[in-house]
Amino acid sequence: MSKLDFIRMDSEIFNNSKIQIIENMLGGDTLIVIWLKLLALAGREFPDGVFIMNGKGITGEMFAAILGEFEPTVRMALKTFTTFGMMELRDGVYSITNWKKWQSPKAPF
Repeated sequence: MSKLDFIRMDSEIFNNSKIQIIENMLGGDTLIVIWLKLLALAGREFPDGVFIMNGKGITGEMFAAILGEFEPTVRMALKTFTTFGMMELRDGVYSITNWKKWQSPKAPF
């Protein structure tokens, strides 16, 4: 899949229980911004939703630099997103869960 000019996002995103829980966490607003930045980043540079650069998984430090956020906050965000099943971490590589399903031309909305 090539670069996406637009990403699909459910207009009910802020009614999603996971997003509501995250929003109410300490620093939750920042975590939601990081989530949206990760979605945009995936669409722009990692259109399969898998964050690999030069054959290696992007680290928390690298995400922080790319997203312009503090590393401890990004690490907390990544942990939160994996805990809630929004992202997966396999063999040191983060990916957006079900990215291809939601970003394909046949997405359910």
